[in-house]
Amino acid sequence: MVHVFDLASTDAALGDRAFTAAHDALQHRMLAQLDQVTRRSTAPRTGRYPFVSRVLEMRGERGRFEPPASITAEYDVPADAWYALDGTVPAAVVLETTQCLGLLLEHLGIEPQPGHELRLLSADTIFHDRTPRTGQTIRVRLEVDRLETLDSGARVHFSHRCYLGDRLIAEMPQACAGFGDPDEVLSGSEYFGTQRGHRRRHPKDPTKFKPLERTDRECVTTDDIDLLTRGELAAVFGRYWDQRADGCNPSIRLPRSGIRTLTEITDIDRTGGSRGFGKLTATAAPSSLDVPGNSLSPVALLVEGAAHVLQVYAMYAGLHLVFPDGEFQPAFDVPTGMHLLAPLPTAARTITYGADVCDITLIPRPTVVADVTVYADGAPIIRLTDLAVQVREKPGTAIGIGADGVMPFLGRRNHDGEATYANEFHLALAGAGDFTQAIGSEFSEVLGVGKHMPRTPGGDYQRIDRIQSVDGKPGEFAEGVTLVTEYDSSPDWWYYHHNSTPTMPNFVYMEIALQSSLLLGYYMGGAFLFPEDDLYVRNLDGYATLTRPVDLRGKTIRQETVMLTRLPGSGVLLERFGFRLFADGELFYEGQTLYGYFPGEWLKHQKGMDAGKYRPSWLEEHPDPAGAHTVALRSEDRWFTPQPGTGLRLAGGRLRLIDDVTVVPGGGALGQGYVHGSRAIAASDWYFDVHNDLDKVMPGTLGIESLTQALQVYVMDTGLAADMGPVTFESPVGVQTRWSYRGQVEIHDGQMTFEVHIKEIRREPGRLLVIADGSVWKPGLRIYQVSDIAIEVRSLEESTR
Repeated sequence: MVHVFDLASTDAALGDRAFTAAHDALQHRMLAQLDQVTRRSTAPRTGRYPFVSRVLEMRGERGRFEPPASITAEYDVPADAWYALDGTVPAAVVLETTQCLGLLLEHLGIEPQPGHELRLLSADTIFHDRTPRTGQTIRVRLEVDRLETLDSGARVHFSHRCYLGDRLIAEMPQACAGFGDPDEVLSGSEYFGTQRGHRRRHPKDPTKFKPLERTDRECVTTDDIDLLTRGELAAVFGRYWDQRADGCNPSIRLPRSGIRTLTEITDIDRTGGSRGFGKLTATAAPSSLDVPGNSLSPVALLVEGAAHVLQVYAMYAGLHLVFPDGEFQPAFDVPTGMHLLAPLPTAARTITYGADVCDITLIPRPTVVADVTVYADGAPIIRLTDLAVQVREKPGTAIGIGADGVMPFLGRRNHDGEATYANEFHLALAGAGDFTQAIGSEFSEVLGVGKHMPRTPGGDYQRIDRIQSVDGKPGEFAEGVTLVTEYDSSPDWWYYHHNSTPTMPNFVYMEIALQSSLLLGYYMGGAFLFPEDDLYVRNLDGYATLTRPVDLRGKTIRQETVMLTRLPGSGVLLERFGFRLFADGELFYEGQTLYGYFPGEWLKHQKGMDAGKYRPSWLEEHPDPAGAHTVALRSEDRWFTPQPGTGLRLAGGRLRLIDDVTVVPGGGALGQGYVHGSRAIAASDWYFDVHNDLDKVMPGTLGIESLTQALQVYVMDTGLAADMGPVTFESPVGVQTRWSYRGQVEIHDGQMTFEVHIKEIRREPGRLLVIADGSVWKPGLRIYQVSDIAIEVRSLEESTR
């Protein structure tokens, strides 16, 4: 039978004098035990409470409890603590200070029977700050809230807080410990065996994580683990992890002995798991749970071992490469759940970890979050939810541009060995609107004025990973200033999977070019001209040419952007940029573009492409052309599966950009063919948040991509490629596309319409090229005009050459 006593509801008649006498008597009784602990710096198995140095206060009386019963104690971390790594105390030791609960229960007259151990059963743990360092003193405040007496023992519900001085570093708002018959104490714990964490990603975050470096490793052997304890990451993952010449990140490694239980990671599936962020299987040495001199409980050791699995995954993904001198810490303000599911076997043959990564992100610091199950001989014994490991810079380490306006070397180099100016961490911050670390605090202050501020696109729309160099000074305009950026095009990134062919869609080329131009404009201080206004930045026009066929899967794209002209005046600012894109040192894409900076009031009076007048589409002016027919794309999946004979299909997923079209063979202004289409616009459309969640408009590059898809529909519907055999759609080579934007598709517009007028159909051996002019409308206004939008159909034989 279970009896529940709520300590807050019992008689609290104990007087101050009686409490003082009881407290003094307890202190005298504990001195002999604690004297061994406070005097020694090693041999932590001496004494029953190795992680308690002194008791400062005890509240509660044997049999009559003060509401609530509590203990305040301290633990002096030895200067040469056996468990520390480069002076940093692991999270498991901070949690082991719950041992003071045993002292409180003794004082209350509640002691385990012979053979019963007091063991932590469950806890929700939150770290708010760094773990302590050797030589520091941890102050602990533990309060018992409720006691459940069992036939063979008890379960104790309590809260636990750890401080360094007056600074709260960690807490367990809800925790439970117990002793007694294991089956009775753990009754109901099986419920937690399948629980998932509560970690949820922001809609702006990428749907997948792109590692900072790529490795083909799918496991980490026992020998590899030994290498990682010595910090030899390059020997395990590859040469791009080698930072020894720069003296960076000596503490990014595993502990060598004592607290480490991890022996190998048998499987790493980087895109596996329930959310596609990774799945790992690892093993631990059962013998490591009972090593002489190791005073950590088996539960704490296994939890720390799970953290080591995530630390290896963080190294594998290169998360540490953004800092020159980082260390592993528990992630701040991420509640981690721990539940003991079954008694820990005394003689387990195998211990394994199964980690389902539920988040991996670069901000606010590089972090891996996972749900982890620990198994003994194949049976689950511990369940951890939202276990979070973070890479943080050591105190005092620079992570961005300094107060002097100078960016120090931060340890990141590209594959050619060039020092990186601003790395992936900085660009992720910029996508969230924080430019402080990348280009200085004064920029974030200016760009943050008002309700609207310009941001570089983030998440799945971000197309800059690193700034390699910039030869101008922030905020000082000069013609000819050049920005060099890099973008890693991961072969498993979403636009490859969603495209109709496993090549880069045209809009991605454009975004890489445009985002670097946008960033250079910010760097040169365009926003400083509008210190009092809400600020909007718009791409106005440009032209670009794909100069050669290129397969960019797995490639690093290098971009060179140059400031050409700057024209301030009449309350706006216009800036023109030139750009060139390279892969493997060869040019493949080039052009120019114009950006405008506008106060919010100016944008309220946009007049579109036609001076504010409504210009009807060709189909409106020719309402019943010969041969016209409607194709309902949204409701007909056949357009998104390979067509018989050719294998052609439309892009799907996020690139399903057209709802329906009207096809007119031989129609249009030039009599070569015509397509009119539409798309419903919903506030929930994915691109509104990732493009700029404070200025929610449809990216113009996706509007142009809609025109490209309209041409693809025309080719498929009219059978233009029917005699070519197996073919694929490719981005057109050697065609200069020009665009002009004079408005945006906004979140509440409801619908976008568009048309393309085919102007040329060119056939060459193994190649079909279709070129057209197009326009895009929002309700009542034509807002885009595109010249020489083109698609290419290429035989599979030619495409693979």
